[in-house]
Amino acid sequence: MLGFLASIKPDAWSALAAVLAAIWAILANTREWKRTRFIKGIELLNSWDDQFRSTEFRSKRRVSAKYLLQDASDPSDPPEDLVEVLDFFEGLAYFHRRGLCDAESLWHFFASWLLPYFAASHAVVKHMTKNDPSLFEDLARLNKELEKVESRRHPSQSSLHILSPDSIKGFLQAESQ
Repeated sequence: MLGFLASIKPDAWSALAAVLAAIWAILANTREWKRTRFIKGIELLNSWDDQFRSTEFRSKRRVSAKYLLQDASDPSDPPEDLVEVLDFFEGLAYFHRRGLCDAESLWHFFASWLLPYFAASHAVVKHMTKNDPSLFEDLARLNKELEKVESRRHPSQSSLHILSPDSIKGFLQAESQ
């Protein structure tokens, strides 16, 4: 073995060192890129959380919850505030699909709102997507993912505690205050 190493020419050693240095640089840059991406994701989540909890958006959520509590039989004319709440969640879902934030983080920040709002808005979403099936496509996908995370993380191994009719009604009542 030592004879083989001794037979390697200096130029080959230089080339090997250059290759190893390049591999190390790629690994270091990849690690830094992942760290930066994670930090940017946290910054985005905090920004979205601030927007969601803002006085203005809280008012939109209140109007939306009151509308959904009415059990409106005509989902063809939801208040603009409800559409904006759903659009907010659709935006989160888009960024999730694009890989800017993971389902676990979105679950942590938004699942306790997104899951019941999406369930309560089923008739509205169904009506709105009749003419444009892609309208809330990302949101529907994210909703399923968050339900899985909720079931995995909750001691009951289910999402029923947050998605039962009584739970949704209680959620909407609290949101409407």
